[in-house]
Order: sequence, then C-alpha cells, then structure tokens
Amino acid sequence: MSGMVEKRGAGYWMTHLGLIIGLLFIFFPIWLAFIASTVSQPEIVKPPMPLLPGDQFFENYRKALVAGVIAGSGVRDTAGLCQPAAGASCQHVPQRGGTRGLLG
Repeated sequence: MSGMVEKRGAGYWMTHLGLIIGLLFIFFPIWLAFIASTVSQPEIVKPPMPLLPGDQFFENYRKALVAGVIAGSGVRDTAGLCQPAAGASCQHVPQRGGTRGLLG
C-alpha cells in the first residue's frame, strides 16, 4: 500500500506568500515605532531612518518610565494647575464649557 501524497500546486504557495507579505506589511510600522524609541531624536528626523535598534534604548525608556513628562510641555494635575516641565512655561488655555480640566 503506497502512502498518499497530496499535490501542492502554485495556489498553495501563493497563499503562503500572500500571508507572509501581509504579515510584513502589518509588522513594519510596529517595527519602525520600536526602532524610533531606541534612537535619539536627531537620528529619527535625519533620513534615512535606521532599520536596526539604536544605542539609546535604556536611556529613552528610563526617561519615559521614570520622568514621564514630555519635554517642553506642561502637565496639568487634577486641580487644573499647570506644572511646567524644565524650561517650559504654562499658559492658561480656556476649555470648552468652563475652565475645569478633563477630570473635574
């Protein structure tokens, strides 16, 4: 008794090729976002953007997780008072429906 052999035509391989291309199409922007988080800002804006992780990984993630403040902007607390980041100033921007913040 001979074993059954299934013929795999071009459609089988084209389906897999399409799935792989689709996976790369979805994954590439996520990869670029990760790469952008591992390099310095001048490296991001200077073309071409690198495709491999940079040497700023630990520094950037430390800043994001520990400091947590976007440089040059103020952070509003729940009372609506502005706490400026280093070198920034606060300006009162009226909100629609009053001057209370999002939480108030």
